Amino acid sequence: MPKIQPTTNSAPVQGASPYEKAYKIQVNPVTTSKSKVLAMVSITINNEFCLNGFRLVNGKNGPFLSSPSYLNKDGEYKDYSYPLTAELRAYLTDTAVALYEST
Repeated sequence: MPKIQPTTNSAPVQGASPYEKAYKIQVNPVTTSKSKVLAMVSITINNEFCLNGFRLVNGKNGPFLSSPSYLNKDGEYKDYSYPLTAELRAYLTDTAVALYEST
């Protein structure tokens, strides 16, 4: 697996996890002060597949990564894509927060 080269506002957290070589996270801060959305986040896997539409949201317990979702016919929001493990969710959230704070 090739090592991912970080770009501006996009980098793996070095030494933090086995995910660092496979995932590249790009954070684009949102400038609207009225929104709880801090940034839009894109996740690239192995430089081959990109997931867009993640949002870094300022929640009451701190920032969290919200998955892309849709409103179903029952009025419930359902995620299109999401991490399957708590470890991956923590890695993606921590990396997105660190990149956001570095901007």
